[in-house]
Amino acid sequence: MIGGDEELLHDVVTIALEELSRQLAALRDALAAGDAPTARRHAHTMKGTVATLGAGAVREKALEVEHAARDADLPSARVGLEALEPLVGRLLEELRRYQAGAHPA
Repeated sequence: MIGGDEELLHDVVTIALEELSRQLAALRDALAAGDAPTARRHAHTMKGTVATLGAGAVREKALEVEHAARDADLPSARVGLEALEPLVGRLLEELRRYQAGAHPA
């Protein structure tokens, strides 16, 4: 837990659940449009979000996409996105399970 503060952890998880799906969709849209600067920005934001959660593998893949987009290497960024999507999907599942178990409705 974040310094033992379960309420803070719940808030972080709630925000991450909202943000990660939106960030992933925005990244996907930017890459589909060939917009490397916007893709870089979304990958960078996603990297920060998952770093807060300690999701190292997701952070590393987001960093790869960020670097590829920074270099305007859209084919590599798209390949990175293909690898990033299932990682984010698994993280979202884990966060939903945590939220359901830690804070039943």
